[in-house]
Amino acid sequence: MRVIIAGAGEVGTYIAERIAEEQHDVTVIEIDMDRAEELSNTLDVHVVCGSASSIEVLKKAGVEKCHLFLSLTSDEEVNIVSASVARKLGSDKTIARVDNPVFRQYPKFSYQNHFGIDEMFSPKMFAALEIASFIRNPGLLAVEYFAQGTVVMRPVKIDESSRYIEKKLIDLNIPSDVRIACVTRGTELIIPAGDTILKADDNIILIGETEKVSEFQKKFKSGKTNARRVVMLGGGRIAKSLARRLKPSDFRLTIIEQNAARCETLAHELPSATILQGDGTKLDLLMEEHVDTADFFIPTTDYDEVNIMSALQVKNLGAKKAIVLIHRPDFVHLIEDLGIDHAVSPRAIMAREVLTMLKKGKERSLADMGAGDAEILELHFKNEKLTGSELKDITLPENSLILLIKRSDKVIVPSGDTKLEQNDVLLIICRWRDSKKLMRLFGE
Repeated sequence: MRVIIAGAGEVGTYIAERIAEEQHDVTVIEIDMDRAEELSNTLDVHVVCGSASSIEVLKKAGVEKCHLFLSLTSDEEVNIVSASVARKLGSDKTIARVDNPVFRQYPKFSYQNHFGIDEMFSPKMFAALEIASFIRNPGLLAVEYFAQGTVVMRPVKIDESSRYIEKKLIDLNIPSDVRIACVTRGTELIIPAGDTILKADDNIILIGETEKVSEFQKKFKSGKTNARRVVMLGGGRIAKSLARRLKPSDFRLTIIEQNAARCETLAHELPSATILQGDGTKLDLLMEEHVDTADFFIPTTDYDEVNIMSALQVKNLGAKKAIVLIHRPDFVHLIEDLGIDHAVSPRAIMAREVLTMLKKGKERSLADMGAGDAEILELHFKNEKLTGSELKDITLPENSLILLIKRSDKVIVPSGDTKLEQNDVLLIICRWRDSKKLMRLFGE
């Protein structure tokens, strides 16, 4: 496939290298002449020197015949403009790198729709999602990637004293924008229907918009649970994004940040968190704040060496788990050998997402569930005969459930009244043996 990447910085170069390794035809647009020449000499890619927002440069790069256009410069406004222009000039699909949440925070106005961009990706948001999912439940990561942070999946255990024991799901008054994705009973995974009855010690997974899920989740709590302690080093954008994904009732959060002004901002934006100003690499500070009692220590600074060394130090003090942010992907594979539990690289995650999009076919399995007995499947809806049909009128294979629908830049938690539209992307949990039936049902 023909891929154009705008921007040969650290993120753009790494992704260009990975895509070229997969035998795709890659062209890189870079405004800096020296950097463009260096890239031309080191990677098996075409290089065009110039501004990615220039129509002349985009045409020179061959945007009219491009299958995928990635705008990955360090300037978010250039990324938005160049991706928008590339789409108008004929690129099949466009993706803009946009880390600043200001371009996402207004629900009534979509920059993505306004500028006609297919996807707005944020490597930093992906990193925060992966860390949050590792802390909460690693198996839920694929779904939160699909929704790009707009929905969450939360595990809940049904206590013996719960008033919901021996009740059918249809009788639980579940909010319309919240679903129970699956029920685990011992070693059995159940994909629920309305007549599924909950039992004591069942483990269920709720899916939906963050606040609605949190509110509904409270109904299952019969008593207080011990919040786990999370200590983060560094108060940048990834730390803030991660903090917002950790419920205060489940996690006691401490952020150590050296910059005084940033500490004030963090204290204002994250009132439930403890913000400490100081050098988090100093042993005296770590011991004074009892970091050895942390369930998770997560360094998120801009410096890999600081993140690695501080994680090793805190693990040595007695912290249970350390999750490290790594900016150089080639360091990731070394981490486990050092005794660190998990490493997250924004560049590697972004490359993985892009490579997944380039794979042939519109269907893919995102995750195994229930020890491989079930899976979470992503399907692109193309069946014209079913266009406009309400979900309640479509017969799915038994033990299959549509969890989410992605429509343009929106993610919908569907109900029986939801109507399917062309180019919807469906997220379905199903038995693995039924995946081909679902592909035939919703495919072309």
